[in-house]
Amino acid sequence: MSKKVQQVDPVTESNQKQNNMAMYTDLMRRAMDHKNYNEALENAYKICEQMNTTNLIPAQYYNLYLVLQQCLSVLDMYLRTDYIADGNDILDLYEEVQTYQCAVARLYLMCIVGSAAVKSKKVGIVVFLKDIIEMSRAVQHPTKGIFLRNYILDCVKSILPSSTTEEPSEGNLINSIEFLLNNFSEMCRLLVRLTQGPQVTEQKVEEQQQLCQVVGKNLMIMSNLDGVSLELYSTNILPRFLEQVLLSRDKVTQDYLYDALIQAFPADYQLATLHLLLHSLGGVVANVGIRRILCSLMERISSYVSANPQIERNMDMFKIFSTHISQIVKTQTLTCEEYVSVYATLAHLVIVWHNEDDAYTQLNAINDNVYDYLTTQQNISIEAANALMSLLQFPFTKYNVLKVIQLRVYPELINLLPYTLRHETHRFVAKKVTEKNHISSTGDIMVLTIRCIETLYQDTKDMTPLNDEELAIDCNLFKTVALSSTVSTESFFDIVREVKNAVKNAGNRRSLMILPTVISMYLRAIPVITDKKDDMFKCVFDILKTLKTLSHFVALKCCVEVGSAAAQAKYSQASYFFETALTMYEDETDIPKEESLKLILSTLASCSLEDDMNEVYIIGCGKFIQLLQDSFQKGKLYCQVSSALFNEQRKVAKQSVSYLQKAVKEAGLCQVAEQNIELLIDILNIYIIHFIRDNSEITAEYINNFANVIKESISQTEIPKLQSYYKETADYIATRTEDQVKQLQL
Repeated sequence: MSKKVQQVDPVTESNQKQNNMAMYTDLMRRAMDHKNYNEALENAYKICEQMNTTNLIPAQYYNLYLVLQQCLSVLDMYLRTDYIADGNDILDLYEEVQTYQCAVARLYLMCIVGSAAVKSKKVGIVVFLKDIIEMSRAVQHPTKGIFLRNYILDCVKSILPSSTTEEPSEGNLINSIEFLLNNFSEMCRLLVRLTQGPQVTEQKVEEQQQLCQVVGKNLMIMSNLDGVSLELYSTNILPRFLEQVLLSRDKVTQDYLYDALIQAFPADYQLATLHLLLHSLGGVVANVGIRRILCSLMERISSYVSANPQIERNMDMFKIFSTHISQIVKTQTLTCEEYVSVYATLAHLVIVWHNEDDAYTQLNAINDNVYDYLTTQQNISIEAANALMSLLQFPFTKYNVLKVIQLRVYPELINLLPYTLRHETHRFVAKKVTEKNHISSTGDIMVLTIRCIETLYQDTKDMTPLNDEELAIDCNLFKTVALSSTVSTESFFDIVREVKNAVKNAGNRRSLMILPTVISMYLRAIPVITDKKDDMFKCVFDILKTLKTLSHFVALKCCVEVGSAAAQAKYSQASYFFETALTMYEDETDIPKEESLKLILSTLASCSLEDDMNEVYIIGCGKFIQLLQDSFQKGKLYCQVSSALFNEQRKVAKQSVSYLQKAVKEAGLCQVAEQNIELLIDILNIYIIHFIRDNSEITAEYINNFANVIKESISQTEIPKLQSYYKETADYIATRTEDQVKQLQL
């Protein structure tokens, strides 16, 4: 009866082998110390023999390989120093290790002894490379073979010839290239064999990616050899690389090695062989990361061009890449994200590579291509949307915002984004306009600009609710953009029509913030387009009626603003806007009374209405003040009425003083001493200003007596703020040199 073979646990086996390596390394060191070369070599052989296993997965084998490297570094150092120094012939040792039975152990020893023999000039590099290539074919197990060939690379990379000498024994660059390409081909073949199996797990894919890095080391070493010319790369290295990689018919292998090639060799080599490299992508297996390969290639070229602006740029990058991409998509399935990412990266390359005019033309073509593609897609993933955002923002690195938004289908591409990204892009565009203070000189461009910031002034079905702060940011950006154009008869009405149409979908909260901007647009245009003044004020009045349904206070503020502008423009109905504001003040209970009166009075004080209606409205405000409750605020407002009645524009002396007297009465009703004194100082200041402006109703004696009352009150309270306030008034009087002012004793 046959005995059942017990399967050793891989982890247990790996640990045991590592322990064995440590033990044999100690024995090898002792033998070296006693110059017992045969015993040292036997222990080195036993160390290498631990690599002859098929029970470990690649990750476990890699850990074992790392231990082997540490152990054999002891032997390597010994061979290059003590062994030769003791008069031993390393050539004999090289021939001796070739007699060992285990192929794996024999080849590891051949590598380390052979490289030492080459360095000591006992063995020619060509002979050594030929031996190692031939004998390494004996190891066909994928994992063992890949790591063995990786060790070969580590041993020979420092001794590979890079000269063009014809000396047979010394070798030359061609020998090195042939060796590396041969090693690369063998490692690729073994890697593919390793991945073949009925089940592909995530762990296997990860292991394969790690092994691809080992295979790719051949390319890195090759690219670092001196003398690898463009001709050698294009006629020998690249064709053989592509042949081997395409033969692998493995997704992960092709994925990694294409990118490794792009990163290993200079970007100018990639430029010179662009057609060959791109053409080969049509032959890769399905589901290879075409996007990653293409983007990696384009990014490498972009970085190279940016760092070397002096290079010739006689290639049409857009034509080359777009032609090959259109061929590739016939055999490869690109997701929406991958398709847009490729063209976004191409847009960046085009911007870097071409002059402004050529790049602009090609960006138009890219936009058309991407728009046509995306409009056929049922859904645009968030990844594709982010790639589209990159495509939309890249042109800003070369052109100003007004030039960018004129790219074909630019607003349409923005509108394909989901709301959050669309809103972010609209803000981005608006900020670009405001940051650089770009001024649109034509109506068409301004209309286009407004269409490129739609979510800043429109509510949409897919929008995310915004708080008042966010809405205010949007509306302020919109206002800045809307007021950034030059005003002309040809463009203004097109622009304002676009804005008014847009506001129809703004929603009440947003309309409340945006309609005042539309009014500002009209007020800004009225001094320029004087022949349309009456029509524009009528339009403004219609907007005010709409505003009144949304907020009485906002409508009142806008009425006052319009009234001031109308007075300045000599509009015959300017008084009507103030009358409307006062009517709203009287009728609507939700209007903040004190703030509204302050605004109306300050505006009436600075403008001039026909038939001196200012006085009528100012006195009307005075009557409204009587209805307020807060004596302190009433006194402040009476002071404002007085100032509005007696200033540079009007001189209603008697009534201005009567309102100051009313203010004094209100000061006496203030229960808080600080408010009482502050209001009295306010009144004193108005008296002084009127006195300086020759108000005949005010005398120096009255002002001095009034000031004495204030000083007495201040001395009783000793409030620093009030003392400072009064001192400012006294100091002001002290600086005046007029004879009449010298009568004042503050």
